[in-house]
Amino acid sequence: AGALRAAIGLLNQTLVAGVKRNIEFEKSIADIAAVTGDATDVLTEGKPSLVDSILEVASATTFSVKETAAFVKSMARLGFETSEIQASMLNTARAAQALGVDFGTMGEVVGKTLNAFGLGVSESSRVTDTLVSAINSSALTFEQFQLSMQYVAPIARQLNVSLEETTFFM
Repeated sequence: AGALRAAIGLLNQTLVAGVKRNIEFEKSIADIAAVTGDATDVLTEGKPSLVDSILEVASATTFSVKETAAFVKSMARLGFETSEIQASMLNTARAAQALGVDFGTMGEVVGKTLNAFGLGVSESSRVTDTLVSAINSSALTFEQFQLSMQYVAPIARQLNVSLEETTFFM
């Protein structure tokens, strides 16, 4: 009888945890919909849908569904379309994972860097490759890159200095 109660209790905890994760995910999708202006059902349509992409990236990386949704929300706040976000999601996740940084913060840095240099989202892999290379081959930290780029990128763009040249001088 005691083992049965323990098994039922464990099953109950598992089900409750699953329901809580599902509720958190639904809230994340609602938050994304609010930022993008899309209806929630729009985010679940298409092949692959944004929701499908979030689940795929979460299963292919160390990031949770919640962390992946935070990335999407960060990028949407920077004005990127959901299709653009989907296109940059996996590569950005891998860069964040390689550097051991928060996925949402990495998305913010990549998005701001793209915007600062006037680059399209199709250049996100260029940005992540440059960022990872700069950090791994120097004493530069992710936080220093983030802060420096905030000030240097707009000037570099005005002077027609490339992303790669800018990070080289940092």
